[in-house]
Amino acid sequence: MPTWPASLPQKPLNDPYQEQAPWSVIQAPVEGPPKSRRRYTAAPKPVQVSFLMTQAQLDTFESFLDSDLKGGALAYEWREYGDPSRPIYNWRITDAPSYSRRSNKWLVSFPLIRMP
Repeated sequence: MPTWPASLPQKPLNDPYQEQAPWSVIQAPVEGPPKSRRRYTAAPKPVQVSFLMTQAQLDTFESFLDSDLKGGALAYEWREYGDPSRPIYNWRITDAPSYSRRSNKWLVSFPLIRMP
């Protein structure tokens, strides 16, 4: 399985950063209160991350996305939040990254899900 390249920033920026609790409930519309049930026992965790990258790092990221992740079809291993005290999980990029120029660097943002 591919791993997040060591030459890329390991910790996402604090702002903008967004995390969502895993949610595995499905509701069925019925007469009266909706019926709910758990869809699966382990739910993926959605996260929105951003990294500040140099041009060389952006080139590495795009190569990693295109070649190693097959355009985003494959998951990769990354230590949660880039924190050495956190476990390594499997992550998948769920939508196309966006790039914004910030002086001489790039703000690279994309949504992820942490695979259960």
